[in-house]
Amino acid sequence: MDGTGHTSDYADHYYAKIRGKCRKSYIKNHIAIDVDTRMILNYAANRGPKYDTQFAIASIRQLKPYKPHYILADRAYDTEAIRKCINEEVGAFDQIPLKTRAKTGYYRLNSATIFWHDVYTRRMNVESVIYVIKRRFNGGNYSRSTKLQNKETKLKDVLYNIYRAIQVF
Repeated sequence: MDGTGHTSDYADHYYAKIRGKCRKSYIKNHIAIDVDTRMILNYAANRGPKYDTQFAIASIRQLKPYKPHYILADRAYDTEAIRKCINEEVGAFDQIPLKTRAKTGYYRLNSATIFWHDVYTRRMNVESVIYVIKRRFNGGNYSRSTKLQNKETKLKDVLYNIYRAIQVF
């Protein structure tokens, strides 16, 4: 699981700085992928900036039919509620590195003993999926309204799945 931002402004950083105008906010795209096939299993888009944890629990619950063995995420997803959802509701192992200030929580403290770096290195697949989406389908949104920008971002995720399905199958 990971999130990225899609810009929603036409102007270049240089011209925005010269005019003295602030740039528009961006659309945050959250995705959860299967690391074996690199297909997007779940996606959500909303206006950023927002915390990644707001998307995580709903996404994890929607991953339950796929019966994952592990759920990989970066440090931004290190909360006790997310770890509890992964372990109890989905029945998977959480592979999330601990934040430096993590001192409480049953699942957070136990995760240090079951954290495998070999499994966690496969999280780089989600970074490469984000890279492909931004390069193939453009990292910017050109719609004016937030509603259409969200739809445009979700359309890019669907197009990526079609693009990937043609490659794999």
